[in-house]
Amino acid sequence: MGNGSPYTVLEIVKVVEKVTGKKVPISLRPSRPGDPPILYSDPSKIKFELGWRPRYPDIESMVLHGWRWARRELTLALALTLALPLPLTH
Repeated sequence: MGNGSPYTVLEIVKVVEKVTGKKVPISLRPSRPGDPPILYSDPSKIKFELGWRPRYPDIESMVLHGWRWARRELTLALALTLALPLPLTH
């Protein structure tokens, strides 16, 4: 479920670069046939019916949460593969 705000691919790329501190290689190309001009979710029904609210209300907090999760999972997988002691985190 999203937060109801549309983002372009380039906006997301810029946020990913800001959060990760890494350059994202991109290649600008024309839209392909059938590509929608914009995609986003409208959470108004789930908000109304269930009182749901997004945990991460903006694109930067969403990307930051995903980046932290991915780094934690990669660290765990690497530690298990190499039988290294795991860092203590909460």
